[in-house]
Amino acid sequence: MSGGKLPGGSDTPSTEKTLWRTPPALALAIFGAYGAPDLDAAATDGSVSLGGNGWLSPAEDGLDPRPWWERRRKASEWLPLTDRPVAWLNPPCGGGRTGTGAWSRRALCELPRLHQLYMLVPECTDTNWWWSLASYPGALVLSLGRVAYNRPDGTPGQIPPQGSSLFLLRPCPVGAECAAVTLHRWRWQTEPPPPLSTLSKKDIQP
Repeated sequence: MSGGKLPGGSDTPSTEKTLWRTPPALALAIFGAYGAPDLDAAATDGSVSLGGNGWLSPAEDGLDPRPWWERRRKASEWLPLTDRPVAWLNPPCGGGRTGTGAWSRRALCELPRLHQLYMLVPECTDTNWWWSLASYPGALVLSLGRVAYNRPDGTPGQIPPQGSSLFLLRPCPVGAECAAVTLHRWRWQTEPPPPLSTLSKKDIQP
């Protein structure tokens, strides 16, 4: 999910501010390359774009400090629990107490409880929150170029002037020797995904 003003400042009606969706083709490219997540941490019933074990809707509020996995809405009651899930997060855009910066801080707080986190955000390299994600030990940072997000009705929106970044993060305990940060440009519609230089696909499965 993504909300607020799209990257570049295009206007979004207030009733749709948290309802923009990740393009399905992009989600399939990411999950096909690096493994499917268990949890969508910022979704609505209509925007869940992955076949995992559950999601957090606005009612569950992913900004709440309680663990994401314990409060998820499950797709099916029989699905098993995962001690350290892989989470997907495309948070609402914008500033303030519920904007992208707040979600970035919340995600880094949640990371020790996760096996891995995918986070898709505007490429705001002039912000502190972007660099907090980009400087996290072992981060894989993928610059995706300009992504046309889908409107709440599922139709593609306009291509914004600003690009998007995908962060792949795994917990790095204090004092541990973690891998160096890796940055790639990924033209995801035409190119194969960059390799994970420090993690195998098997490693990132739940």
